[in-house]
Amino acid sequence: MDGMRIYVVTSQKHDCNNTLAYADGMLSGMSMGGCMPKAARAAFLKTIPLAVESPEALGEIFSTCKVQELVLVPDFEEFWNAYNYKHDRDLAAKEWRGMGDAERVAAYVNIKRYDAFIRARGQAKLYAVRYLKRRTWENDLGK
Repeated sequence: MDGMRIYVVTSQKHDCNNTLAYADGMLSGMSMGGCMPKAARAAFLKTIPLAVESPEALGEIFSTCKVQELVLVPDFEEFWNAYNYKHDRDLAAKEWRGMGDAERVAAYVNIKRYDAFIRARGQAKLYAVRYLKRRTWENDLGK
């Protein structure tokens, strides 16, 4: 396994995404969704392998979860268009550049969940820079 590989592990029981990044087969970063109960989060952390030889091996470890490999890390344009609240672009781009790949993927894949959360509660959408700076995707956004 060469290069950077990023996996989104979705807990079907808790409906949240956890992102694991592996560089040359070794764990190099992660981002956890904030919706898992404390005990489940602790169990998940104990289960994360430090090294992975293949995507299939990760799927076997997290057999009760959905494991998806993300081949490409979204660039800022993809994030900006998916977030779709066009305000303070330069500040959002600066924040994006300061993030690691696993954080970028987690921020990107949780946009729809965040949108559903604020829509259900009648809340205003944060500017993209605030969504990134506050790491909003890690909050408990419900189901």
